Amino acid sequence: MKSLSYASLCLSALVLVSGCGGPSAEFPTVPVSITVTYKGSPLEGANISMVNNTTHSKPVVAIGRTDAQGVAKMSTPNSGDGAVKGIHLVTINKYSTTETAPAADIESDDYDPDSASNVAAPKSLIPVKYTSLNSGLTIEVGDTAVTKTFDLED
Repeated sequence: MKSLSYASLCLSALVLVSGCGGPSAEFPTVPVSITVTYKGSPLEGANISMVNNTTHSKPVVAIGRTDAQGVAKMSTPNSGDGAVKGIHLVTINKYSTTETAPAADIESDDYDPDSASNVAAPKSLIPVKYTSLNSGLTIEVGDTAVTKTFDLED
């Protein structure tokens, strides 16, 4: 079950990081902690991405995953370092997980190659508007550590 959420986090990071460099000494990072609540309760297991393209020649991404208290410590590809300075667009996603069915035996007389396409797609457990860079969620990172709370609603 956790592998789907982890895969979602990795996919988000891969999509956002492709072509994007991690920070260098030229772009120092600052610790960032984000708390996410949904309908007033902490949102555990949500994947958060921050994309900064305001102060650099190419986007610099930070990602994190919320714990049981809804808190994520953000990090660039250099693990645990925070985020670069500037204004970041924020996405948050959390999807339902389903148990993976055992692999079909392609040697069986009952094998149906079309049955694999009947697997249900993961369902967003929060409004899909928060999964887009156009979500309206932003965070500004300055010279000092940042703590930010996003209270998500339907």
